[in-house]
Amino acid sequence: MSDTVIETVKHIFSTEEVIALADRLQRETRRLLERKAEKKIASERFSEQDGLCSTLLRKIADGFEMHEVEAEIRMNTPKNGMKQVIYDGEILREEKMTESEKQQPLPFEGKRQ
Repeated sequence: MSDTVIETVKHIFSTEEVIALADRLQRETRRLLERKAEKKIASERFSEQDGLCSTLLRKIADGFEMHEVEAEIRMNTPKNGMKQVIYDGEILREEKMTESEKQQPLPFEGKRQ
């Protein structure tokens, strides 16, 4: 009776085996690149969706959002040297006129003959 043992020995690939391995490597690399691209797209979509949810959550929690609008400026209102910034009939703020604003020509100035 003879005993056996398992040993590790070096196997040198034939040309056909190298070609078969190279073909498999090409297929697997392509699949890997496709999965990386899908993962990147999924990650970008996740980030975009996360940002949108955060924005909506903030709007709901705050109950408002800020908008830039074109507002009217009324000089010397409510009194001389003051001005009001008005939007949609609502006074947004009142403040002192600057020195240059106080020096604006009067409507009848500049029409001298």
